[in-house]
Amino acid sequence: MIGYGGYNTGIMDHLRKTIRRKPIYWCCRDKNRLSTEQDFIVEIEGFDRFILVLNDKLKHPPLIDPDNVENSVLVKNVIQQVKNYKEQLRKLSQRGGMKDSELKALEPQLPTWWGYELKAMKETDPNKKNEIYRKGLRAYPESFELCVNYANFLTIIGKDHDQAEKHYKKALELEPNDAAVNGNYAKFLLIKGEESQAQVYLDKAFNSVDNQQDLLVELWFYRLAHYPDYRQQAIEQLDVLL
Repeated sequence: MIGYGGYNTGIMDHLRKTIRRKPIYWCCRDKNRLSTEQDFIVEIEGFDRFILVLNDKLKHPPLIDPDNVENSVLVKNVIQQVKNYKEQLRKLSQRGGMKDSELKALEPQLPTWWGYELKAMKETDPNKKNEIYRKGLRAYPESFELCVNYANFLTIIGKDHDQAEKHYKKALELEPNDAAVNGNYAKFLLIKGEESQAQVYLDKAFNSVDNQQDLLVELWFYRLAHYPDYRQQAIEQLDVLL
């Protein structure tokens, strides 16, 4: 594990009091600024230069690929962190009991289409909720998230499977490798009893899911409930995740 603390001596003060731990290698530009009896101090030229050499010694791929910047490790990690943050904001917005002032403060930090999702979530009349989704999709026809959320509504509340399937397929057309889209379409196919076809989309969801724990729980539950060959593995995975 590698961490960065600047010259925050509070971190070292805390770790000095922690007896049951392995020795730590403290890397700093001026070893005279730190003192420790149970750890090691390594003097380095600079943090960026140190990380560059360390990355090479550990045989990790280059942080930035000059020939393919978009697929570089560093860029992918940043994008994933942004996605994780967006997901946390989304979950926060779905919590019950949030005040209007809190939702108003949250809305600017979410994608523009999310305003329609918030309105749909607050609406209790199914017909009005349906119209909110339709207006949202007219305003944001390329939003695969809004598309799949509307498909979920049509499946669970509207009971209109034909229209639901149309919107699931549209979401897949817009974002074919999204784990949640594939997982939701797999759930829809399972509801229809099409387990063989659902397995195809479950597999695609697992291949794209990354570290989305809530979604992983949902996907393993589908395998537990519908696919006997996965029963033991699903039980073991759910024990870990839950």
